Amino acid sequence: MTRNTRQTIGSLLCAAQTGEDLPMTTPLEIGPEILSEVYAHARSGYPAEVVGFLLGPRDMSSVDEVHRCLNLQATEKAARIIEDRGAETAYEVDSKETLMLAKSERAARQVKVVYHSHPDGDAYFSDTDKRLALMEGEEPAYGWISYLVVSARGDGTCCAKLFRWEDRVREFLCIAEYS
Repeated sequence: MTRNTRQTIGSLLCAAQTGEDLPMTTPLEIGPEILSEVYAHARSGYPAEVVGFLLGPRDMSSVDEVHRCLNLQATEKAARIIEDRGAETAYEVDSKETLMLAKSERAARQVKVVYHSHPDGDAYFSDTDKRLALMEGEEPAYGWISYLVVSARGDGTCCAKLFRWEDRVREFLCIAEYS
C-alpha cells in the first residue's frame, strides 16, 4: 500500500467519525520527511507539549518546511501563561511567531499547518484546541490553517491526525491520519 493510499484511507476513517455525509476535504500533502521532523520535535520536547508551523508555497497543497516554535509555557520566564496548566498539557506561542503566522496569509510562502503534541495523550482536537483556534469566536481566526495534533508517547512512538474547519457542520474534522 502506498503512502498516498494510506493517507486517503486515513481521511475516510477520520471523516466517518462524524457520521455526516460531507465531501472530502483534500488534505495537504505532508511528506514523510516533514512528518519525521515533526515527530522528532515531539520526542525532543517530551514530556512537554511542542508547537510549530508547517509552511509551503501558497499556490500548492503541500508543505515543505518545519518551523519549530518555542513553547513559552515550558520556559522559566513563563509564569504559567495558561493558568492551572503546565507545559505537559498546554502551549503558548510567542507574539513574534503569531505575527509570522498572520502575515503568512498573503505571503508566497504560507504557514499552512499549526502542529502541537499531546504527550502521553491521543491525537485528537480537544475542546481547548478548538477554543484556541476559534479565539473565543465562532469561526477560526486563521481560516486557511489546518491543525496537526501529534500523540507522543514516552516510548518514542508517535502518530498524528490532521484537522480542518468545516463550515457546514461548524466543527474541526479529521481529514487525515498518520502513523
